[in-house]
Amino acid sequence: MKTVCLYHRSDLDGHCSGAIVRRRFPDAEMIGIEYGDEIPASKFPGARVVIVDFCLQPYDHMLNLFHAAAEVIWIDHHRSAIQWFSTVDDQALGNVKPILDERFAACELAWQYFNNEFKPWVVWALGRYDVWDHEQYPDVLEFQYGMRLNNTDPSGPFPWSKWFKYSPEGGDIFDESIENTINDGRAILKYQASQNKRIMGASFPIVLEDRNLLAVNAGGINSLAFEGFYNPDKHDGCCTFSMLSDRRWRFTLYSPDKRVDLSPIAVKFNGGGHPGACGFVLPPNHPVVSWFLGQINAKSENTNRNSVESTALSAENVLLHESLAELLAMYDNFKDEATYENAYYSFYKGQYDKWEKARNLLANTEASESGASAPPGPQQ
Repeated sequence: MKTVCLYHRSDLDGHCSGAIVRRRFPDAEMIGIEYGDEIPASKFPGARVVIVDFCLQPYDHMLNLFHAAAEVIWIDHHRSAIQWFSTVDDQALGNVKPILDERFAACELAWQYFNNEFKPWVVWALGRYDVWDHEQYPDVLEFQYGMRLNNTDPSGPFPWSKWFKYSPEGGDIFDESIENTINDGRAILKYQASQNKRIMGASFPIVLEDRNLLAVNAGGINSLAFEGFYNPDKHDGCCTFSMLSDRRWRFTLYSPDKRVDLSPIAVKFNGGGHPGACGFVLPPNHPVVSWFLGQINAKSENTNRNSVESTALSAENVLLHESLAELLAMYDNFKDEATYENAYYSFYKGQYDKWEKARNLLANTEASESGASAPPGPQQ
């Protein structure tokens, strides 16, 4: 029987889970998936489908998968998906084997399901990070960040089999590669902490689905970036949003408050996840995207014009570049091309005078830190 593995392609839990499936089914077709992706439904009929660390959205796609595939092994730990599954009629399930438990990461559940061997340290460490249970364990956070230096996609050549060999339960000690990865992670975390203050200088408050959030237009960061800026007396959680290469926008929501469940917001926009860490992806013409971009404009208008650093931050956040020089160069490349007629052209063009002013300021004045902030936006 043909085996197809659908794995969450955006984090290490999904990558590790996919690698465990590939270890069990070496000839499996590996398909990484993220919220908002086109569903590869043509792969399902007559196949064994193993879906790990993910639930297809909208949920109707999961029901279609249950009926089309010869067998479905579904391994997940996200509360939004588990709650939905509890409402599904048994007659709609078909030949489905659900392994669902939010106490463990998907990679831990996958290893337990497919193996009788001791759990490898890498599985345990990546799992503890993914379920927000790492503060009490040394090296877990550092290992997570060190692993991010690698292209760990299970469809590629990364040597997951080597990493699966080491298990403290089996009496193994740390391999040198694990030690080196932890040391890499320490260095990365120190650098990231130095960047977070700059990034969060462009944050602003919003109200989304009755939740007060602190938002920032940035990709490649997580909840750690909000430390020192998130205020539990003012904010229910935090939000990062950034434009993907295909012009869609990814939104990620975080909340350190265990009483707050942000996952219903993600589900409403065909995403999902945990109460304190969830996300969704929207097309560029979605009203929520337009509204968030409007908040960036508000942030820009209220920025102290005498502060070059704040002016540069407002400009760079609009186009998701790390330097104003790169941002301006990109516009220079496109402004005379008649073929550049996508939905963002008018928005870029409207900002050009502001970028020119920022460039002149950068050339003549030293940057200073801004304390400006935008007022909350309207509820959506």
